[in-house]
Amino acid sequence: MTMPFEPRIPGPWPMPHLEHRTAAVQALGWAPDDAHWLALVCLHSGVFTRLQYRDWHHRDKYAARRFVRRLTAAGVAREHPLPERRTPQRFCHVFGRTLYRALGIEDAHQRRLGSPALLWRRLLTLDCLLAHPDANWLATGEDKLLFFLKRG
Repeated sequence: MTMPFEPRIPGPWPMPHLEHRTAAVQALGWAPDDAHWLALVCLHSGVFTRLQYRDWHHRDKYAARRFVRRLTAAGVAREHPLPERRTPQRFCHVFGRTLYRALGIEDAHQRRLGSPALLWRRLLTLDCLLAHPDANWLATGEDKLLFFLKRG
């Protein structure tokens, strides 16, 4: 399911739409890389796999496990088994109201888990974003509305 990602660009993340949003997550006590990741996940999918986290950050499975444990210990995420899989793979659902409130999207639909089909769609959406980080992504309904209003 996960595509191989290009090496991450050193320094600031290559996703400009996250720059001002990451600071809000950092203010909650998350490290810069983790704040970027959480902003990306919360804005676009609400879910991720450890493999997606590992591939994007170029870290080992233990770093991914520690990150997911920090999220669950903070009470902002839960880990679940992937539906319809015979292998014991899992995904992490980020639902914490404080994270979404800091991003200005407290009532985002990503906070709700949804059906297995929706889960797979969200995971594939995140894969697409990670594969094309320099694309101009529209994260929120407000961003989409402004984009199309500017174009008439």
